[in-house]
Amino acid sequence: MAVGLFVLILLLRYSALDQPAVWDGSFGVFPAAETLVTNGFDYGNLLSQPGYQAAGPNVHSLSVVTLLTALVMLVVDGTAVFVTLHVLHFALAALAGAGVYRVGRHALPDRLAIAAAVAGIAAPVVMTQAGDIYLETPVLAATAWAADAMLRRRPAAAAVWASAAVLVKESGIIVALGLALFALVADGGARRRDALTVATAPSLLALLAMLVLQTGEGGFAFSLSGIVQTTGPSVRLTLNMPDMVALLALFLLLRPAVVDRPLVGDAERTEAAIRLEVLVRTLLLSFVVVHVVAGGFGFATLPRYWVQVVPFTVIGTTLVVRRLLTERTALIALAATTAVFVVNLNGTLYPSDGQNNFASLERSGEYAQLLDVHLATAAAITELPDDVPLFYGRAHHYWMTYPRSGYVDAPVVHGINVDATPRYADGDLADYPDDFYAVFDRGVPGSKALYDMLVAADLSPHHDAEVVTEITSGIHRALVFHVRSTG
Repeated sequence: MAVGLFVLILLLRYSALDQPAVWDGSFGVFPAAETLVTNGFDYGNLLSQPGYQAAGPNVHSLSVVTLLTALVMLVVDGTAVFVTLHVLHFALAALAGAGVYRVGRHALPDRLAIAAAVAGIAAPVVMTQAGDIYLETPVLAATAWAADAMLRRRPAAAAVWASAAVLVKESGIIVALGLALFALVADGGARRRDALTVATAPSLLALLAMLVLQTGEGGFAFSLSGIVQTTGPSVRLTLNMPDMVALLALFLLLRPAVVDRPLVGDAERTEAAIRLEVLVRTLLLSFVVVHVVAGGFGFATLPRYWVQVVPFTVIGTTLVVRRLLTERTALIALAATTAVFVVNLNGTLYPSDGQNNFASLERSGEYAQLLDVHLATAAAITELPDDVPLFYGRAHHYWMTYPRSGYVDAPVVHGINVDATPRYADGDLADYPDDFYAVFDRGVPGSKALYDMLVAADLSPHHDAEVVTEITSGIHRALVFHVRSTG
């Protein structure tokens, strides 16, 4: 199963094999990994450095994926880093799919479990992350194998896998909490010890990681207002994946209406189906609760976060369908769903979400055109004179500062990140020098300050703002301006 899925992933995501780190991977994992390689794997040094809020490398510093990335950097260089890491992530995605298959086998016949696993991995947001070098795919793999262990009533093994999820990313705690709730609900509270077993070690690891990060400069402050502020963006970003929303709605809304029906032609599996449906629901509930809390730290729920639960939603939806339709019909439905997913792999069927919004475009491979803009912008920046001040946003700062991410060959040291420099964060033209370059990309943090400054320069009778480079790919665009005082 894993080998077949690896081949499928390789075929569908082959174009990403030499792709550099993208977006959050280039902000988090790669800067931290490069810093580890540079400082001789001195974690104390890395953890004492600024975090994301101050545009430093102390982001996902404790993740095992960061360590893996650093170890690969230590052995190979250049494009070989990306090829090696992509192959490893393809393998992790295949491992995740094999785990999803094993989960499905608890209540589905073999061919339906295979079809559900393939559909779950082929979902655009899941397949997209399988081709990126980041955290979501390893978390999914750990989640799937933890769920399988819990269904087999092996809570200690589930705890190991849940701990692995946390060691990849703190939000991996979702699986531990979801499985603990499952142990309490599915067996009528008779498995309280199982709930404690699966939740204790991952919870302690997550708490320790948060404490370590909060003592350094990588911490974040919690506020109830943050939950309010992130709810709107979280809902909007989720609704931008109508196929995933349809799956969720089908499972959550239709299941109560069919819960008393046995599986068509397979009544003996109904009890196992109920148990598996409970697991899917507790994982979804844990996912929602954890991400609502994360909103208090300022994190909206991005499309790629859903990777952790999408394949389980496919399984849950399949079980609901089986209460209404025969196995053969359900198999046809899964095959059709997979075909739609593959057709939509690059967002062909999604509504447009406007320009340069990478976080939203990660719902599918449609982000590739925007990545082209990012790479071309980085190349344009390296051609600018280094004796003239240069201003840009947070993303450009990371790409220019950490060359192992794949955007430049050497650090660009004269650039200024307006998003983390208070003097320029208000976009006041009076704070800028008489002669400088500015890079504008509307999707990059800091773009508003740059936009305000550039509008003021364009309107000012004492300044000249000239576009020296325009980079476009599809609907995406970035501009490089040369601004000079005319007296």
